[in-house]
Amino acid sequence: MSPELKETLPLVISGVVAAVGLFTLIKGLIEFRKSTVTKRLELFLSMRTRLREDVEFIVICALLEHDDKKLREIPLIQKDRFTGFFEELAIMRNSDLMTDELALYMFGYYAILCKKSENFWYLLNKKEVFWSLFFDFASDMEERQNSYQYDRRRLTLK
Repeated sequence: MSPELKETLPLVISGVVAAVGLFTLIKGLIEFRKSTVTKRLELFLSMRTRLREDVEFIVICALLEHDDKKLREIPLIQKDRFTGFFEELAIMRNSDLMTDELALYMFGYYAILCKKSENFWYLLNKKEVFWSLFFDFASDMEERQNSYQYDRRRLTLK
């Protein structure tokens, strides 16, 4: 083996190893990004399914459309489950698992109706600290609704 080859061979091997390492790192990051988006999508779809298929939620949503007096008869535990659903969404949004626009577009309508409902909150203390996250989320959704303009590129899971 020539002396020049002996000197350049380690450099060539190092370059090849570095290129393979960089390629592997980039491929790993791309795969990680895809799996993260997939997990977010699964979580989003499960939340959407819960709102649309949970029998108690369906009843509450229908009654909220007209602030029906029957909302007063809904047991506290069901009201807590319903508002807790929106609190879970707030936590997802606060954790950057869901964009504000997607939260508003897919879930904000019923959070706003619930916040405004006199009959849902009948005999309940809206100022109770444990409703704070719900009211924060619903108020934010209401604020965003007032200036909302549809843009499909903003309805994303990041």
